[in-house]
Amino acid sequence: MKKLKYLQGMVVILIFAVSFTGIAPPAFGQKAGDKLAEVFLKDIKPPEDPLPAGITVAEGFQSGPGESVGTCEVVHGTVLVIHQNAKVAYKTTQGQALFQGDTLITREKSSLQAKLNDKSIFALAPQSKLVIDKQIYDPEKDKRESLLSLAVGKARFIVTKLIGSYDGDYKVRTVTAVCGTRGSDFAVSVVSEEKKASLGSTILAFLDPIPEANALAPVMATTLLTGQHTVITFQGTVGPTQVVGPLSASVARTGGAASAPAGVSGAVASSALSATGPSMPVMSMPPFIE
Repeated sequence: MKKLKYLQGMVVILIFAVSFTGIAPPAFGQKAGDKLAEVFLKDIKPPEDPLPAGITVAEGFQSGPGESVGTCEVVHGTVLVIHQNAKVAYKTTQGQALFQGDTLITREKSSLQAKLNDKSIFALAPQSKLVIDKQIYDPEKDKRESLLSLAVGKARFIVTKLIGSYDGDYKVRTVTAVCGTRGSDFAVSVVSEEKKASLGSTILAFLDPIPEANALAPVMATTLLTGQHTVITFQGTVGPTQVVGPLSASVARTGGAASAPAGVSGAVASSALSATGPSMPVMSMPPFIE
């Protein structure tokens, strides 16, 4: 009799979970964050062209202002770079230098892998846009200050931990969130859709209800996925900072707080990271970050 009552109680809990969140609970062997990680496995077309209006694509290449802060290591398809305050874009090629203030745009079926001067690596999936806002590296002190902004699309980051580094010396910013780290392997996705349209019920289930007054306004959702031995601070535009540990996911949407971290299965995380940066090496790090 006790066993029957227990099973009945579990059925009630499962029904409540489905009706409240709009999605079924994880299947046996899955983790709650697996559905969130699926955004990294999908082709997501941005609602508008990432190339700013008035920017033309020029032949050849000219260097940006200041000293180079990195290099394009792997280029597939058409990848554009716009130097700071420039009105033209150039097609990138392997070995081409990158400069502080550069805007990088990957076109359809195109991707980029780049290495910055602190030996950190990032990869851009197709139809993504990223700005190198700040990249300062002092090799003598082995310290850096890095700020990259992902406007739309998907990117993976492998950040080498430096001897003179400190918490948050490498940040990735989006319109809805900020990620802080000093040594990690992680991926970030920025999706823009109408709030009444489908962001995917799996993502919406992790978000607060949308105020009725803003129900028709555009929404941006930033999803963070961490790899093994990775710890990231993740903060939305409001609310507390979440500490997202290894093999976990969190999401923050326009005007909202970052969701509590949800665990991701190792195989799912590996597939999602590889899909975002397929030619990037797996990062070997100690099982904690001091």
